[in-house]
Amino acid sequence: IDGTEKVFDSRLIPEFDDDGSVESVLSIAVDVTEQEQVNAALQNSRARLQFTLESACIGDWELDLRTGKARHSLQHDQCFGYQVPIDDWGKERLLSQVHPQDRAQVVHCFAQCENNGDDLHFECRVIWPDGSVHWIEVHGSFYGAAPQGRRLLGIVTNTTERKEAEYLLREADRKKDEFLATLAHELRNPLAPIRNALQILRLTQDVQAQEKARSIIERQLRQMVHLVDDLLDVSRISQGKVALRLERVDIADVVQAAIETSRPLIQAGGHQLSVRLPATGLLSVEADVTRLSQTIANLLNNAAKYTPEGGHIEVIAVEEAGQAVVAVRDSGIGIPSQLLPRVFDMFAQADRTPGHSQGGLGIGLALVKRLVEMHGGSVAGHSDGPGLGSQFTIRLPLPAAVVDVGQHGHDKSLPPNASDDEQDSSGLTPGSASNN
Repeated sequence: IDGTEKVFDSRLIPEFDDDGSVESVLSIAVDVTEQEQVNAALQNSRARLQFTLESACIGDWELDLRTGKARHSLQHDQCFGYQVPIDDWGKERLLSQVHPQDRAQVVHCFAQCENNGDDLHFECRVIWPDGSVHWIEVHGSFYGAAPQGRRLLGIVTNTTERKEAEYLLREADRKKDEFLATLAHELRNPLAPIRNALQILRLTQDVQAQEKARSIIERQLRQMVHLVDDLLDVSRISQGKVALRLERVDIADVVQAAIETSRPLIQAGGHQLSVRLPATGLLSVEADVTRLSQTIANLLNNAAKYTPEGGHIEVIAVEEAGQAVVAVRDSGIGIPSQLLPRVFDMFAQADRTPGHSQGGLGIGLALVKRLVEMHGGSVAGHSDGPGLGSQFTIRLPLPAAVVDVGQHGHDKSLPPNASDDEQDSSGLTPGSASNN
């Protein structure tokens, strides 16, 4: 009457005459509009819930505690590494995929839940069928009458990415703490000799003592300035504020400039330095000469710092497979295998025990990596282990014209014990060494 649509559930019942014919039909109609509205609302609610779960990659499950069997969604199965639905799933199968180190914790959570009626909640690692390890988080709550009808209804999510992010944040926080401690130590170290030198200048009139005091102050200030410069360089590069001034430069000239920068540290350690370079003009790259020299000097400084007194350092530059290759080798303390993959990370350092390190903030190799990559190149580190020395190799692309010529010419490679048939620019013949 008012235009409202109604839904009826109708039944027609025939009434038969004596001869079997239908004499009349009884019609019974029940207004089920409200029930239909409830059913429609329930279906819409289920659809929205399913959409939400799928969009959030959340799997839903229902576990019968009496039988141990479970109803589960495809998203649930995907959390365990299956891309198609698994028919036979239950508590035992779940436990079989939990990482052995986490299984006791999960069993305890289930037992506490069943015995005390607590909600179920745990995080654990699971092993996928391909052998990879992932993290899941599980929530469950009871419903149904106890004890036979008790069921757990819950959800499961893959939390691997979150766990990895948490690990990286913890590592970054740990490195930050180590860096601040190192920075405080390295900046404080020069203060004691500077203070002592100032006392000498104040108390003595001896010219030689005053000159020695001034030398101490200058040397310690240079060290502090170097630390601050490294910090500023990392900050500028991270923010994209460093612009390279590219020009055609001779690798031999760049390496010689780097050696001059590092020579005081090499001499202080009494190290033997071998230099093997191509003749002037034979190997050039497009580079910022100041920044490229800085990267090689950083490698030389590291070699000098982490090589015991009287060690051997070798610098080699060759052309290899259309690239300019500069390698710095040393006979130093080497790099443990577990540290090697992280050696270019910020604040990563090798053994800092007395006699092995001469300070630094652990950002030299990070600077090297970033500056080399800005030149379109790559850098890699290698060590056979502690006490067996290290090698760092920079590879830079050659200018296009040089590569075209090189494809028809002789390509010198860098063998395990590299040598060069040409005399280097410092006057050393291959295999010879110079005490610097």
